[in-house]
Amino acid sequence: MNALAEENLFSCPAGTIVAAPGPLYEHVGLLTGHYLVGQRTVYSFSRAAGGFVEQVISQFAPNGSVVVKGYPSILPPELVLQRAQSWRGLPYLLWERNCEHFVNFAHGLEVRSRQVMQWGALAALVVGTLALARM
Repeated sequence: MNALAEENLFSCPAGTIVAAPGPLYEHVGLLTGHYLVGQRTVYSFSRAAGGFVEQVISQFAPNGSVVVKGYPSILPPELVLQRAQSWRGLPYLLWERNCEHFVNFAHGLEVRSRQVMQWGALAALVVGTLALARM
């Protein structure tokens, strides 16, 4: 991660949503106010961790690319982090409880996953196209 990206992360309030872009999906999490080995930590909810995890930014985004998505609610940072921690111990479920559901819940927003909805729509389009092709 370059120095500019580190500086931008340093100035963001706890609860800010960050993303680690990947080839097929974008993993999102919440910046905390904690530091470990000189790095800011992130609360995230991942399949690899089986649910809630706090990890340093380099573990959250192993490719080094982090995008600041913003702070979408009016809830105070302490409440956002408290709401996030309430998911400790819950299992990861792609369709119901993934990283996007997690950050939206923490911010008191509609608990939904834009990426799951997009992938679902794409799958429905493919299935529909294949069904029409067989007629």
